[in-house]
Amino acid sequence: MLAQLWKLYGRSMVEQQTRFDLIIHGGKEEEVQSIPISSGEATIKEILGAVWRALPEGIRVRESLIDDRVITVVATEETMKPEFMDEGRKLHTEMVEEARRRKDV
Repeated sequence: MLAQLWKLYGRSMVEQQTRFDLIIHGGKEEEVQSIPISSGEATIKEILGAVWRALPEGIRVRESLIDDRVITVVATEETMKPEFMDEGRKLHTEMVEEARRRKDV
């Protein structure tokens, strides 16, 4: 939704005070209310589906770690060992931090 508001009004006119509170300077209430809001859940399902289809056939055990900008899939042919998930979480955290850093730049 933020991307849509930035496109319509410009970044400088959209102020996000909290996760749920936005101020749109110069925005018309009817116009803002007409913007469709998507949770992004369908998009995430599509991305995960594409990733899973790209995995080799033998890789049946998979776990997904999802953040607002990063999706990490930990997958194996065998039993998912705790150390696999630990490494996946570590890499996921690093990627999330990098994505946030890049967003701030």
